[in-house]
This record gives sequence, C-alpha cells and structure tokens, in this order.
Amino acid sequence: MTKDEVLKELESLGSEDVREGRARYGIRAETSYGVSIPNIKALAKKIGKYHELSLQLWESGNHDARILSFMIADPQKFTTELAEEWMKEMTSWDLTDGAAVYLFRHCDWVFDKMKEWISSDQEFRRRQGFVLMAVMAVHGKKLPNAKFIEWLDDLYEGASDKRNFVKKAVNWAIRQIGKKNTTLRHQALFTCERILDDKQKVNWIALDAKRELNDPKIVARIKKG
Repeated sequence: MTKDEVLKELESLGSEDVREGRARYGIRAETSYGVSIPNIKALAKKIGKYHELSLQLWESGNHDARILSFMIADPQKFTTELAEEWMKEMTSWDLTDGAAVYLFRHCDWVFDKMKEWISSDQEFRRRQGFVLMAVMAVHGKKLPNAKFIEWLDDLYEGASDKRNFVKKAVNWAIRQIGKKNTTLRHQALFTCERILDDKQKVNWIALDAKRELNDPKIVARIKKG
C-alpha cells in the first residue's frame, strides 16, 4: 500500500466518538481521524513490516498514521537518531506509550535510551523512559531481578517529578515491576515506603502502587507465578 492509500483507509475507519474520547483524555484530536487501536492493529497486520512506509506515515503528521507507523517500522532499521527525531514531536501520552509498546522495546538500543530519557527535563521524553521500564517489566521475561531492582532506584528518584504524565509513568513502572514475582513485589513496596518517607516525593505514586500491590487477588496471582 502507498501512503495515500493508507491515509484514505484510515479516514474510512475514523469515528467521531473515538476522536471525542481521546480529547477527554488530553489527546489532541485535530490531526486524527479517530481510528480505534484494534482497527489500527488490523491494518498493521494487513500491511506487515514496511519501514519506508512507516517513515512516510510519520511525516504525514496524522495521529492515527503515526500510531500505525510504530507497528510497521522495522526495529532493526530504527536508529537512535531517528528515535530522537520522532521524540521531538511526541506531545501526547498515547504516542509515547505506543512507541514503547510497538517499537522501541524491540530495538537493540532500548536500555541505553531509556536511561538517557529518564534524565531528561522534557516531560514526554522523561515519560518515555519510565514507560519503557513499565513495558519491559511486562515483556522482558528473561531480564534478571537485579535489573528491575536497579530501575526501582531510578523510579524513586523520578518520584520527585510532579508533572502529570511523568508521575503516572513512574507509578505504572513501579506497579508492573512489583507484579513480576514475590521478590520484586517486596522490593517495589520498599520503594513505595521510601517515597512516602521523603517529603520531596509525590505521595500518590506510592499510595496508588501500594494499593494495587497489596490487593489480595494481585498477591495471589504473583504467588501462583
């Protein structure tokens, strides 16, 4: 498919309800057709990996096309330089999260950039780094506990950031790490206590994470493995 054909198909799949729903969650809708994620995924499956097309779709500026571009880009061809170029235009949480879930986690440089981004002053760059921690906690099945314990120290430091999209990403990462196994649950809860003991930190991050990690159903699932 060509870029124009893809954009035409996306437009045909658009929904005003989806556009309005995204707007309620702080996602600017003026460059979006309002295509649901399941429909974007179905189109991505139809297209397959098509790196050049992914670049063209990103350049189109259309919100739905940009989410699709994450799904069809080739991680082996996706350089750190390109990642930085795209990051300059990520101004909504669904773009940072989509990039992490569908593309960045598959790239060889993911850990290096993750560490770099969590040190950024820019809100969505920093969110990107912490979201990658959450995503890798879910998908990094072979990563050792030591890696996640190291990240919990980074998340403790990140808990000072009061910006909405950063603090929510820090909270998400702590919860996902804590749900991996019993050892990491204890480590995540310890991190929560450290956050609560520090008046410079955002208490909500820890209180919300503790609530989920102490939920009996979650605890039982973790113990079951």
